Amino acid sequence: MTYKKRYAVVNGDINAALNQANLDGFSAADTNYDAEVDWGYSKQTLSFSNDKEESTSKGLTLPTESEALNMLVSKIPGKLDKTNAQGWGTAKLLQAYAHGPILASRYSGTFEGLDTDIEVWPIASASGSGTDYIVEISFKTDDYQTAASKRTSLMNLLNSNGWLVPADSLKTNLVLERY
Repeated sequence: MTYKKRYAVVNGDINAALNQANLDGFSAADTNYDAEVDWGYSKQTLSFSNDKEESTSKGLTLPTESEALNMLVSKIPGKLDKTNAQGWGTAKLLQAYAHGPILASRYSGTFEGLDTDIEVWPIASASGSGTDYIVEISFKTDDYQTAASKRTSLMNLLNSNGWLVPADSLKTNLVLERY
């Protein structure tokens, strides 16, 4: 289970997003959350993720919707539960319902010396009669300038092969819209 808090990065100003995150209680000293910048074709988002695990006795069977919701509520991080008031996050989760499942594939390797992950997400098309494939490529680096340089290099490579789709897409939004 992954809980996320996202901040828009406006006009490439990562520092403004980091400052807002700090005001909300997120900082480099917080070991409960992993920070990353999601960099689409033209938009950036600063995300803080808190991953939780729950074991089940059903083997490879997914939990039912109510079991999944109970797991999410039982493991809710304190910051999420107190976002607007004590218990706010739990109340919001109790209003939620399941979307999916989506079975994605992940591949790991390197690109120009950086650890790189490629995820392929088959998502129902907007018409519902086919499948759109969302491909996400992630670099593992703590250096913004390195990420920016490698991103340009990767985009040039993808574009030269006719593989680059010049559009932003958040897979979370697509799942919420289409399932």
